[in-house]
Parts: sequence; structure tokens; C-alpha cells
Amino acid sequence: YEMEDLERIKLLERVPVLENKTYDQLEILNKFFEFVRYRPGSIIYKEGDPSNFIGFILSGEVEIKKGKDPFSRVIYLLKSRRGIGFSLLGNQPRFVTAQAVKETMIVQLSRESLEELAERHVALTVYIYSDLCYFMIQVFREITTAIVDNVNLIEYKTGRKFTDIVQEQLTAVYGAEIYRRLSDKWLERLTEYMTLVKHEQGDVLFRENETSDFIGYIVEGEIEVARRRPDGGVVTMGVLNKGMMVGMSVFDDYLQLATATAQTPTTLLLISRNDLDRLKREEPGLALELYRDASSLMFQILRTFGVITAKYLDEFPL
Repeated sequence: YEMEDLERIKLLERVPVLENKTYDQLEILNKFFEFVRYRPGSIIYKEGDPSNFIGFILSGEVEIKKGKDPFSRVIYLLKSRRGIGFSLLGNQPRFVTAQAVKETMIVQLSRESLEELAERHVALTVYIYSDLCYFMIQVFREITTAIVDNVNLIEYKTGRKFTDIVQEQLTAVYGAEIYRRLSDKWLERLTEYMTLVKHEQGDVLFRENETSDFIGYIVEGEIEVARRRPDGGVVTMGVLNKGMMVGMSVFDDYLQLATATAQTPTTLLLISRNDLDRLKREEPGLALELYRDASSLMFQILRTFGVITAKYLDEFPL
């Protein structure tokens, strides 16, 4: 049956990235989101399909599968409030197959509706992208925690050092065209919102579990990003160098995911959390471009680590 607007708005209030929106904002968003019901066994999308929507599960359960039948395997079970279809942000084909296990309702935002929302309500769309970044950072925490807990297993299965696996993937991500576009914006259009900072070799930019209050673009130098293991050891999650970004935890309200240490004399352009907020207020059009590209980059990095967990740990939470 057709839901009334008030019923739809109450459901939108349950969506993680919309929980802090006002009633007036939800009234606007109600015109762009769809509520879709899937029967048990229904295929929501198949691996390799074009990405045509992003959504959140309101009720039910969805199996995430990798590979083609009859050889596909379930690598994750998504339940209520989990995101689905985030490959839309990276303009990538579907990486997995999603199939409803129970009667399932998903609130969906199509590619076309997202573009129309951006044209008609720029400032509101900026905050939607900002909240999507926030959501992805939380999922990234889950993925990297699983990896850190199982580094020995990953190295055993691959016969390679974990840092070499990650470095290879990060180099590919940061060499992609989408990142070069984002890089140009940082250097050419955000100057008045950024601060130039220099660090000596051995300087700690931030520590794991400290408050995250900036994101930085590396102008020169190398920065090691590492996390602690449950046994007290340290796992290097990657070495970032010229042209890469550090400090993406600024996109959520939590603490730093890792410790970042300068491996060589390093120069960065920093933009603080306060200046990001100022950018959203003063130049919403530019902020939309930045957040749109940043969410795409973040998805690529998330998928990079997600592929590792799917391949070697049999799970993939997004």
C-alpha cells in the first residue's frame, strides 16, 4: 500500500545518516527517497551490476554473496540500520550480490535522485555526503579492527607481508583519476581554509584514540600509519606519501583510528574540523564537490580493505 508522508518521515528518522535532520529537512528528503520491499529470496542487485542506488535497511536481513552461483559464498549478513549499495559513491559496479533473506524494507536513494537533490538543495546535500562519510568511517573501523586482529592469518594465507599487500592497493587508489581531481581541489581552491605545517622525522601527528580534529594533504614526505594489536604489538596499515591524505577520522565524531608518525621531514596542508564546518557554511557548492569526491575516495579505500577481509577472513561488512 502507499504510505502517507508522515509515516515515511518517521521511517526516515530511523536512517543512521538522517537521525540529526530537522523535520523540514526530512520533508524535503521524503521527495527523493524510495521505500522498497523485497520478499525472501529476492535479488536486490547482482555482482557486476551498475550501481544505481544507495540505501539503508529498515527491517529484515540481507545476505551479501561473492562469486557466481552455484559457487557463490555468503561473506556477510546485513541487518537493520546497515548501509547497502555504497559502490554508488565510488561510481563502481556492484562488488557483491545482495539477496533478501527475510521480508526486507530498504530506504533507497537513486543516482538520479541524488543528482537532483544536489541541484535543488546544495547545502542539504553537503550534509548528506558528510554523514555518509561518517558512516563509512565507522564501517572502516570494523574492517581494520578485524584485519589487525588477524594479520598473522592473512600473512599465512598470502605468503606476503601485510604492509606490502596494503601498500600495493593504496598506490592504485591514490593513482586513480578521481583522486587526482580531489587533489586539485585541495591545492587550488581550498587555500584560505588550510594551514601549512611542517614536521621533523619521528614527529607524531596524532595517536590512536586521540580526538580527531584535522585532515591533511601531504605536500612532501612520508607518514607511517599504524594500529595496536590486542597482544600489544603494532601493525603498519600503510605508509602515506606525497599527494596522499591522512586523518580521515575527522569525518566522524570518534577518536583517531591509528597513530601517524613522520618517517621523513614532512610538509602538510591541514584543514581543521572547524574550517570544514566553515567551508560548508560559506561555500556549499565547493563543499559539495569536495565531499562528493572525498566520499568516493573513502569508498575506494574502504573497498580496498574490505576486499582483504572478504578474500582472507570471509567477511565484508559493506
